[in-house]
This record gives sequence, structure tokens and C-alpha cells, in this order.
Amino acid sequence: MTQELIYIGQVVSAHGVKGELKVIPYSDFPERCHELKSVRLDTSGKIIRYEVEHARLHGRMWIIKLKHIESREQAGELKGAGLCILPEERVVLPPDHYYFDEIIGLEVYTEQDEYLGAVIDILPGGGQDVYVINRENEKNNILVPAVKELIKNVDIQAGKMTVDLPEGLKDI
Repeated sequence: MTQELIYIGQVVSAHGVKGELKVIPYSDFPERCHELKSVRLDTSGKIIRYEVEHARLHGRMWIIKLKHIESREQAGELKGAGLCILPEERVVLPPDHYYFDEIIGLEVYTEQDEYLGAVIDILPGGGQDVYVINRENEKNNILVPAVKELIKNVDIQAGKMTVDLPEGLKDI
């Protein structure tokens, strides 16, 4: 498959006797299971597309019934498979909200157009996430809290983020 897939869950077991799958969701939007029309299952690198007959929430899990999976045995064979969608099938986020994979890789500049480095990781936090910026030819990374006071602009199309760092933050 040439197009990048987004992993939104993993099959943990069969559910019942009619071929339903119990899936642990990776999505921040558990209710999105109701909107799934089709999914791709990654079983050891082999990607197969399935139509979704129905899906529902079951506690913190998803119960998903796929077309052509008719028995507990067939469903059981899919244990461990990654549940994937195409990027354009993701939930649309509100303005100024981004998926991690949209932020990672952005080149980061100050408002004075000084290049700081690229975002290499995001540390999820209780109050806010923290962007890890790899400084080329420097020993330490810069850790920037993802708050509007510091993140002045994110341009996904241009691959650029503009920040306004307080004095000394890049020297920590």
C-alpha cells in the first residue's frame, strides 16, 4: 500500500459468536466508531480493506462487525491486527488543533525568522502537550509547551511553525 495509514485501534479478541471484533481504540474520539464505513486491517504487514456492517461502544472498547467475517473463529484469526484508516478519513479537528503526525517534522522558527530545528516528538501532558525540537549541532533539545502564548503560527502546508520563546528557554 503506497498511502500512509493511520492506526486508530487494535483487535484484541473476537466478541460473541457472529464474527464481531473487540477493538481497543487509539482514537481520542471513541464515538467515531459509529461513523466508520470501512477500515483496513494490518495483519503482519498485509493490509486488507473491509466494509463495516455496524460498530458500537462497549465500555472503553469498540465492538465492530465487518462484512465477510461471519464466525467467532474468523474474528479470532484477526486478533492483534491493527485497525487503520486513510488520513482523509480522520475526524476533522477544530481550528488551531492538529494531529501529532501533522506537527512532527515541522521546521520551527522564531518570530525573527531564526531557525531553531524540527519537531521530533510530542510529550503528551496533563495541562498541555510539549513539543520536542531537535536543535541541529546542539547537545540539548528545546522543549516548548504547546500554548498559544508561545506557538504563534502553524502552517502545515509550508511545514513551518513560528514560536515566541521567553528569554532563556532555548538555552535550557
